[in-house]
Amino acid sequence: MLFRSFRFVAGDADSSSETRLLRTAAQRSLRPEIRRRAAALASAPDSAFSLHPDGCLHWRDALVAQLQQGPSARAPRLVLLGSDLLDGAPRIDVEKRLNAWLATHLARALAPLDRLNAHGLNGAARGIAFQLNESLGMLSRPQVAEQISNLSHSERKALRGRGVQFGSHAIFVPALLKARATATRAQLWAVHHNLSPLPAPLPMGRVSVDVDPERPLGYYFAAGYLVFGTRAIRVDMVERLAATMANRARKGPVPLAAELWALVGCNRDSFEDVLLGIGFRRHDTDAGPTFVPVR
Repeated sequence: MLFRSFRFVAGDADSSSETRLLRTAAQRSLRPEIRRRAAALASAPDSAFSLHPDGCLHWRDALVAQLQQGPSARAPRLVLLGSDLLDGAPRIDVEKRLNAWLATHLARALAPLDRLNAHGLNGAARGIAFQLNESLGMLSRPQVAEQISNLSHSERKALRGRGVQFGSHAIFVPALLKARATATRAQLWAVHHNLSPLPAPLPMGRVSVDVDPERPLGYYFAAGYLVFGTRAIRVDMVERLAATMANRARKGPVPLAAELWALVGCNRDSFEDVLLGIGFRRHDTDAGPTFVPVR
């Protein structure tokens, strides 16, 4: 007979009737231990809990719950695991503590989004802030082009004051591009879209990564990356490249240069897809290819 977390495991019972007898005995004999464990979990500090990349929540070394789809990507729900011996008030206390931990965890990782919920935003600015919250901190610029065109100077300033950056390709919150926030955003998106198993986290601190064809493109977007061909590039670096190319293009066609593809962590072969994706077209010359803006 095994006792894991709040669950009884029959082990090598010979028959279903023997399993039932063992379970009945366990219900009687283990109830005091269940109450003790539930009380210990309910009073445990935040440091006793950890959320793993697979969406499983552990208390100490015990698996106790798992993230599942909730009403929005920002609001997943926790489902208790291994809790067949846990009921009544102890179960309520455990669920309350786990949900409180999850709320704290998400508030810390996604704190920049909470600034968008502050009072003082109106009209189009409020709509953009709402959509940024729903999409975990990034919007494709074409997706909200009309709303952006309707922003007044003061509304645009108010959004910038809350950490929003208006790029030429995306509207995003740069503070959410830090490693912890990036991993959390991707995990929440994957949970909300019922990916199973959850994808392994993207490499931390990378400005670009190879695109895995097994991962939905939305997963990269949720993590703050834009996809160009076989390469996903962090949105702030896409915007930096776009600005650099625009400045150089004022003087004429832009030749390829190693410092340009190094800026976005690409090699020469994949870089042309990026340039095409940000609005440039190839112009061949005797000296080699150059790129000019698409008019």
